[in-house]
Amino acid sequence: MGWKSTVEISRDEVIELILLKVGVEVLNKMSNRDLENMVETLGFGDNIDLPYFGHNFYVVYNKEKDNPQD
Repeated sequence: MGWKSTVEISRDEVIELILLKVGVEVLNKMSNRDLENMVETLGFGDNIDLPYFGHNFYVVYNKEKDNPQD
């Protein structure tokens, strides 16, 4: 018998956990241009039901430490 117990969690929570881990790691490795393209591909800017309807995107670094050019 292992040291861990089994827990029952919802499908939505599992998806959230996976996106939290994998999504952040993958997204952090993407360029700003790739991030711009991704949000547009997901419908942001074009879909009236999503935020930023009617806008294009230009991603900038929000912290000096985030800028890899330093």
